[in-house]
Amino acid sequence: MAKTAGDRCSLAWVRCAGYHPRVRPGWGISVLTSLLAGLKQSLGREIDRIRQKPFLDASMAGCALVCMADGQVSFSERDRMDGVLRNLEAFQVFDAHGAIDLFNDHVDRMMQDPDSGASEALAAVSDLRDMPELASLLVKVCVALSYADGEFSDAERDAIAIICHKLFLDPKKFDI
Repeated sequence: MAKTAGDRCSLAWVRCAGYHPRVRPGWGISVLTSLLAGLKQSLGREIDRIRQKPFLDASMAGCALVCMADGQVSFSERDRMDGVLRNLEAFQVFDAHGAIDLFNDHVDRMMQDPDSGASEALAAVSDLRDMPELASLLVKVCVALSYADGEFSDAERDAIAIICHKLFLDPKKFDI
C-alpha cells in the first residue's frame, strides 16, 4: 500500500508533537534532563575555577618565593607541590599541569631577575589581602612546602614572614 501526501503530513505532525515511532515515550525528557544536569555541573565547576583563580595565582607565586628562598627548587619541593595540588580541595578545580606551569613561570622570572621576579610574585600574593581564609591557607601551604626537604631554613622562614606581612597576617600565628 502506497503512502499518500496526507499520510506523510500526519506522520510529520506526529513526529513534531514529540512522538516518534522508534523512540520510547519519555526518553527525550530523560536525555534532556541528563544533558542539563551535566551542563549545570560543568558551569558550576567553571564558576568555581574563576572564583578560585586569584588563590591559584597567589599560591603558585608564594610557593615559588619559598622554594627559591635558598636559590633553587629541589625535587622534594616539587614532589610536595604535586601532593598539595592533588590533595587540597581548593586546587581540585584546576588542571595540575596549568598550576605547575604557573609556578614554573614565577621561578623562571626569579632566576632571570631575582628582584623583579620576587616583586611580581609578592604582587600576586597581595591579591589575597581581602580574603583572610584563603590568605591563611596560602601561608599554610607555603609552610608545608618549606618542610619538604626536611628542614625549615632561615631563608624560607624569612620568605614566609614577608608573605605574611604582605597579607596582613601575624607570622606568629603560623609559628614563624
